[in-house]
Amino acid sequence: MTLLTPLKNDKSAHTLTPAVRHRAYRHKFPSLIPVLLDRTIIRPALLLFLLLSSTSTALADQFVCTVGGISYSVNTTNKTASVVSNYYGAYSGNIIIPETITYNNTTYSVTSIGDRAFDQCSGLTSVTIPNSVTTIGEEVFGNCSRLNSVIVDKNNGTYDSRDNCNAIIKTSTNKLIVGCKNTTIPNSVTSIGDRAFYGCSELTSVTIPNSVTSIGESAFYGCSGLTSAIIGNSVKSIGESAFDSCSGLTSVTIGNSVKSIGEGAFRYCSGLTSVTIPNSVTFIGEDAFSDCSGLTSVTIGNSVTSIGQEAFCGCSGLTSVTIPNAVISIGYGAFSDCSGLTSVTIGNSVTSIGEIAFYGCSGLTKLVSLAVKPPSCGYEALRDIDKTACRLFVPEESVNKYKTADQWEEFLYISEYDGVDDVSIGTPDAVYEVYNLQ
Repeated sequence: MTLLTPLKNDKSAHTLTPAVRHRAYRHKFPSLIPVLLDRTIIRPALLLFLLLSSTSTALADQFVCTVGGISYSVNTTNKTASVVSNYYGAYSGNIIIPETITYNNTTYSVTSIGDRAFDQCSGLTSVTIPNSVTTIGEEVFGNCSRLNSVIVDKNNGTYDSRDNCNAIIKTSTNKLIVGCKNTTIPNSVTSIGDRAFYGCSELTSVTIPNSVTSIGESAFYGCSGLTSAIIGNSVKSIGESAFDSCSGLTSVTIGNSVKSIGEGAFRYCSGLTSVTIPNSVTFIGEDAFSDCSGLTSVTIGNSVTSIGQEAFCGCSGLTSVTIPNAVISIGYGAFSDCSGLTSVTIGNSVTSIGEIAFYGCSGLTKLVSLAVKPPSCGYEALRDIDKTACRLFVPEESVNKYKTADQWEEFLYISEYDGVDDVSIGTPDAVYEVYNLQ
């Protein structure tokens, strides 16, 4: 059996740009089936036998039917029914799920809504859920862009829509699991569930109250109409891909209790122009802000100790970055393809710079490294920086060390950094140099 290994460990692969490699290898493919059947072990006839024997029991006591325009998977043993997909996108308008259905003179209690039951139903506008439903699956309302009303029967003991919030909340945990474009998150909610607003492209703004402590994976994925997000001060973690592909997002306020920003949390937020990462953040995940092409300003808080792989990959509008002194490592491809970067300051605690970290940063003209010992550089970490034009400033006692260190030695101009910013103001008659407080 041949296994695929990550391409980033293969030096020959670096002929591809980080952005291309990022799309090809670092995205997840949930549709892949991680099971391989070896034909030399399981013969076709035996495989057919196993498949038939495993499904015969299920087929005997379960079938699918459609009643009142809604499809159900019916269990004849316990007389229950579960709402299922009626082909992707088929449901539209106002859907009222009944407590019971009758089929062939037999009554079944509607107790659950299956995984992705209403997925891709862009014409769906409202849903009413009865008190009999005790289980709601995953991604039930994914990509239901026009959904504007979600109501749970007030007598339901498992879920609720408190405070007319137009959302589904799991009562026992206070977790919001499904939202829509008109959702107002109540102050009693303590977490936003995975994929809660997935594909809700008509959602325009969201305020996450201070009662919420976590935002789940892909919670707002693909909310392309979202322009403003305010994340409350009690949120400690922003999940993987939480705001991924929110291309219309122009303003985000990250609360001062956030400790971690997950992988791909703001990936492809091309409308985002500036972001301030508070001092509470200690970890910025892989791809966290990758391909935010409109991003021009980033302020990284001084509690951050590591910058994840490809965290800012493809942020072509970014012009200046200051990496605080608390950062110890800069990840693989962290700033690759940031072609607009002209100035970078690396804090004094950085010990390692990952492979192709600044690959494609061809516009860089000033690089300041405050580390006394030259940080170790991974494969082609500083590739595409014009070493004859970009000036490298380092601590006075370290000039000779940088002149002999791997990759750093390639810079033509290496000089001591005295804390003076090389900024000038031009007037018709004179040029004045401007100094900072150092």
